[in-house]
Amino acid sequence: VENYSLQPRFFDFQLALMLHKPLIFFTQSLGPFAQPENRRILAQVFQQSPLILLRDRRSLAHIEELLSQPDKASVVADAAFALANSEALEAAKHKQEDYKVTKIAISVRDWQYFQTIDPALGIKNYIQSLVALTSHLVTKYQADITYISSCQGIKEYWKDDSEFALKIVEQLPEQISDRVTVNRDFNSPEKIAQIISNHDLVIATRLHMAILSLGAGVPVFPIAYEFKTQSLFTKLGCEQWMVDIETIEAASLIEKVDSYIAAMPQIRDQLFAAIQQERTSAWESSNLVQQAYQQWQESQVSG
Repeated sequence: VENYSLQPRFFDFQLALMLHKPLIFFTQSLGPFAQPENRRILAQVFQQSPLILLRDRRSLAHIEELLSQPDKASVVADAAFALANSEALEAAKHKQEDYKVTKIAISVRDWQYFQTIDPALGIKNYIQSLVALTSHLVTKYQADITYISSCQGIKEYWKDDSEFALKIVEQLPEQISDRVTVNRDFNSPEKIAQIISNHDLVIATRLHMAILSLGAGVPVFPIAYEFKTQSLFTKLGCEQWMVDIETIEAASLIEKVDSYIAAMPQIRDQLFAAIQQERTSAWESSNLVQQAYQQWQESQVSG
């Protein structure tokens, strides 16, 4: 997406093509592409790709603007759904007892790419909303809160979400912060799923934190910072239980989270059945890659 510089990506793409290697785009969200130079380069790159896998139809529309052969692009589940635990999903579907939330995980991230408000105000609203929500969850549900993310614990990486989590926790009253911890370790995707499986709810800003949690059979309330999150949770039938980081506000966030918790006994079967479908789709994408690679090989021989 054009929030970030695409030049390093272009270098990788063009290097692969110069070496006459098949360049396949695995499951991701793409676009929109407004900058003419980006559109020119990507049109050339995508045209030479045997296969482009996308995780939402909005991205497909962005690709179709650039491709003369849009049939090489397909919408499939995000690859992280392949890690979903089928037994945990089945158990989550049929969990009938009253839904209680005594252990809650929250993932947060720094964000500067606000589109409709000043970034300084946007991040201030985000932090204040999380402070208020954390206090509410501890007070109303007597919950223990863990801040944890899929992007942390690696000093070479450009973001460490646990540092941002500390900015939120340090603003909590002492009686609330006593029930809150910040996990600062690097955790593999499998380890994250294992940790989250012991929780009752996840409030997720990071998309892959949300997917890994759902795959562990744990309900997720999303905070959407890009359209990829909105697309996924709309597909899962949870669009009414989602907030946009652009408009986040403490009172409405708390109200929506409470509503989601109250609705969980009625919607969990539908939700985790949808996650099972995403898991199947993620595994089936490997067949699409294999077919595209075989067709590429044949084209090299015939060419």
